[in-house]
Amino acid sequence: MGSTVLVAGSVGLALGLFAGWWLGTRELDAPSGAADELVPASAPVGTAERRGSPEELGASPRLIPGEPSSTAAGRARGGARSGVLGPDGRVQSVPSALPELFAEALRARHAAQAEGSALAEEEVAARVADLPDQINGLVDAALYRAGWRAGQLRTHTLLKDPVELVLQVAALNHGSVGLLQPTPEGQGPIDFGHPPASWSPVHLTQGGILPAGRVLLVEEIALRLIPAPGTGGSCKLASADGDLVRVGTCIGPHRSLFRGRLIIDEGREDSLRLIVQSGGAEAILRGRLIERASRPRGAPPLTLVENEGGGFLGSEEVLLQMLAVHQGGNPCILDLSGQSNGYVRDARAAPVWLDASAGSPQGDGRYHARGTGTIPPGKVYEVTRVDYRGWVTRAQGSHSRLAVVAGGSLLTSDKSTESEFQGVWTGSHIVRPGDESSVKISASYYACVEARIEGRLVDASAVGPDGKITR
Repeated sequence: MGSTVLVAGSVGLALGLFAGWWLGTRELDAPSGAADELVPASAPVGTAERRGSPEELGASPRLIPGEPSSTAAGRARGGARSGVLGPDGRVQSVPSALPELFAEALRARHAAQAEGSALAEEEVAARVADLPDQINGLVDAALYRAGWRAGQLRTHTLLKDPVELVLQVAALNHGSVGLLQPTPEGQGPIDFGHPPASWSPVHLTQGGILPAGRVLLVEEIALRLIPAPGTGGSCKLASADGDLVRVGTCIGPHRSLFRGRLIIDEGREDSLRLIVQSGGAEAILRGRLIERASRPRGAPPLTLVENEGGGFLGSEEVLLQMLAVHQGGNPCILDLSGQSNGYVRDARAAPVWLDASAGSPQGDGRYHARGTGTIPPGKVYEVTRVDYRGWVTRAQGSHSRLAVVAGGSLLTSDKSTESEFQGVWTGSHIVRPGDESSVKISASYYACVEARIEGRLVDASAVGPDGKITR
């Protein structure tokens, strides 16, 4: 019992001292914007000194080793940090003194429990020996963060109010760009009026990093998307916390505008990425810098206020059609967002339904989607009715199949001897953002299938714990 209290108190003291040191050095950025850098874990313990002229050192901090420690704590650690040097050579702190302070505090507490058993003393001694490594881990995390910031400040500017960030990326298949990703030399903005003929991967970034102690409050996001010719395109804006905005597959140009509150924390700037599939995309984020202490809690989700060219589900009926030819017998899938699984890439603006009486389809597989899209933030989509029809090619050993799925299978040809199918489903199936693929059609090897889907967008807050809409 006594040893547990001792170790718990020791860890608490260690964390408290570390927090005090960290808060004392965290905001010591130089006026020029260069971040302070700490001496790495491999440097021996000792005092720090200035070496080299300002011209030699430049804006980057100098890492200075010192003399080995003579304390038991220092020997147990195998070395410690000697200090923090700013661009002016001034020692900002001496974290190498922390282990000795911890050791002294532990010895004092240990002496106060002299009446404890030998076993308890051995247990305490063993745990105390592990403390330096735990302290090292905390300091190493701080070192990594400070080093990362120093490196970013050498290549990026600090953001200033009012903030406007621009991300652009184009790719025939898949491309992405991050907020801190440098723009290639000579790369200009994408001309969305005249998209690149080759659709080779290109990107452009107009951003920067946050000043110390600030967060970015994004209040407006404008998106543009131009699909690559002959296929559908899609895009999404994502962060370390997941997808922020997803634009479903579009055949033509898309524009949308979101308003709300999105927080980007200092040190997480590069987690913001714009990702495009088969096309060119642009995201413009507008906002302002606020003090970290003023960070709003419970920020409301982004709200879709303008939408041109589809990409998001609405009140319009959704039409999905897939005509599969050979495709190696693989299932050709098309879902509620308008995304196909790639076995058929020919997206048509006109319907592709072909009656079974027309005979075996010629040419390549193709699909048609109308009214498809992703679910906007803060909403869910309730499927209330599905009208479906389809046909397969019955032959010896045929791989011809079809299916219509909304949560569970509404129609499958696997266990039927029929060649043509049709039917109607009514009910309530809730689809949340990111789950659009739970509603889909599938056809393989000379088969055709169609689904007409009716539904509505509902506030996510209206869905109860049982998954049913409460109002």
